[in-house]
Amino acid sequence: MGDSGIHIEAAINAANVRVNFNNIEGNANHGVFNGGTGILDATMNWWGDISGPKHDAPFGIFPANPGGTGDRVSDNVNYIPWLTRDFQTVLDDNIAYFGIPMVYLNTGWNTFSTPIALDPACDTWEEYIGLGDGLEIYPGATTYYFDGENQVYGQVLGNYRLDPCDAIYVRMLEPDIAAILFSPNVSVSAKQLHTGWNLVGLAWMPMAEGEPWGMKTNDALKSVETVAGDLTGYVQVVSPPMNQQPWTYIAGSEIGAWTDPPPSGWMMPTKGYWVFMINDGTLAGFTFTPQSLP
Repeated sequence: MGDSGIHIEAAINAANVRVNFNNIEGNANHGVFNGGTGILDATMNWWGDISGPKHDAPFGIFPANPGGTGDRVSDNVNYIPWLTRDFQTVLDDNIAYFGIPMVYLNTGWNTFSTPIALDPACDTWEEYIGLGDGLEIYPGATTYYFDGENQVYGQVLGNYRLDPCDAIYVRMLEPDIAAILFSPNVSVSAKQLHTGWNLVGLAWMPMAEGEPWGMKTNDALKSVETVAGDLTGYVQVVSPPMNQQPWTYIAGSEIGAWTDPPPSGWMMPTKGYWVFMINDGTLAGFTFTPQSLP
């Protein structure tokens, strides 16, 4: 505890320094300050709050965690993922209690989905929007889910559970960034899809360095390509023009290789997509918890 927990002097090449599995909290200025050269590896630390360290950066510039209420970090510090429990608990349990700031929400309407089961401390809508310093949701705006069985919209209330494979609509007052906090509990990801339109999310997230930040639609929806009785499942997928890349994919069409930005037909984690089903089916996700430490 002090002014700065860890301070790297100007003469030091921080790329040669690692600061991992520590409890860094209660510092008045910075938990970690890098005044040297290079990027300091300060991943997998507890920063005093489950929302992670405070790090401001221009919106859209990675990394940034403006909603974190833990100790502040300076620029040129890699703090992702952070620990959502104290380091001793994480090591003793050998579970990835990880937090990652990866949900980028722009002013106006956005789709939102979680690519992995969330920590029980923030797996309902009320808990999620109150994480850290909270999300800047448009005052009085209704957040919506879509009931595929009855083909109607419904209001997302505070106790609405955020699950992988699902997606919702949220209206933002201004741009903000939210975190995904891994659940330490056993989970599988799946959602029942019904004849007609269904609003879904990509229940997958990249775990390997250099892996594309998304999946081709025909791979992501493989479990509903055909359904029980060898019947046709989905026939069309739409990425809505709601602060995300708009496109329409027809089942069986070709999808180009990954680029940045990606071509049409790539589904991205934390976004929502409309899937039209000819027959009912179950959409299977690709992420499971708990996950062990690397």
